[in-house]
Amino acid sequence: MSRRSSLFFVFASILACALPSQAKLAVDKMFSDHMVLQRDLAVPIWGTATAGEKVSVAFRTQTKRTVTGENGEWMLKLDPMTPGPASALTVTGSTTIVFRDVAIGEVWVGFAYYDAIDLQDGITRLKPLFG
Repeated sequence: MSRRSSLFFVFASILACALPSQAKLAVDKMFSDHMVLQRDLAVPIWGTATAGEKVSVAFRTQTKRTVTGENGEWMLKLDPMTPGPASALTVTGSTTIVFRDVAIGEVWVGFAYYDAIDLQDGITRLKPLFG
């Protein structure tokens, strides 16, 4: 590598480190259109953005605000809500993200195990998952 290209590489590296990084406003991947948020509990909403960026979340009659921490992460909680018509959830910062058709209701987490149910003699029996 020639001296000239070495100097260029060093200069470019210093310049890249000196420029402030701009993190785009983002919400965690678990949030999406057509989601259901848990009723009767404070609902956390979180994501990332540029450090020090003001972020607001609006849903139904609520608007909550926070400021992104030095690590680029933010989180706020919506007040407990009751079921009602689906609405848009809007996250605003340097850009705006809108989730459509967001409902409030019961959120259940379930899973299926391939060999969990065995039909034997017309009776449903659960096989142990462990052991």
